[in-house]
Amino acid sequence: MWCPPVFATPILSTDFTGRTVSGKTAGNIPWTLDGVQDPGDLSWVQESGVPAGTALFDTANAQGHFAPDMNIGNEGPWSTTVALALTVPQVTLQDVLLDWQHFSNTGVFQGAARSADWTVSVTGSTSGLLGSVTASGISGTSGIETLTFVSPLALSNAETYEVKIFVTSSATIGNNTGLDALTLNGTVIPEPGVPSLLFVGVISLALLRRAALFGRLRT
Repeated sequence: MWCPPVFATPILSTDFTGRTVSGKTAGNIPWTLDGVQDPGDLSWVQESGVPAGTALFDTANAQGHFAPDMNIGNEGPWSTTVALALTVPQVTLQDVLLDWQHFSNTGVFQGAARSADWTVSVTGSTSGLLGSVTASGISGTSGIETLTFVSPLALSNAETYEVKIFVTSSATIGNNTGLDALTLNGTVIPEPGVPSLLFVGVISLALLRRAALFGRLRT
């Protein structure tokens, strides 16, 4: 079966511009979509450690960010989960781009380099864990990190998925870490059989024209 070439492009992305904050949840997130449904709000979860009652920073510097008030160096890691449901039959997920930013304990931009370990995992509602990738020791005050799966993950509309973003640090120096933007890159697979049908139609039309021309020449 002939298929056209496909290239990885954003299937889901946001820069959190205009997001609102209610406790640990960010609402009104401006999602850009291709082949997937709007995942809605994002909440963060404290994976371990203390304290338990913190929220998202909503300071002047934290506007347009998803920034938990959680010191991953000495309080514990946090995670957030993006719900993924397809609006097309198939999508492949190639990588996740994290535009990250470190904050101080007061919610202002961190002025000194700090370190973080990022993990992204994808789980299907029926197929279970499909893939996981980790980037360790990512240092600086801000930056962009692309976590690429060993092989593109094949997703279908037969089930739903969860993309979990987990961040921690082995350093004990203060380090609150947030996201300035988030992008899932992949490919939207065309409807099965459509390219083949088009190809067959073109060939059939060419044969009909050839037959008609041959018939005129014989007469």
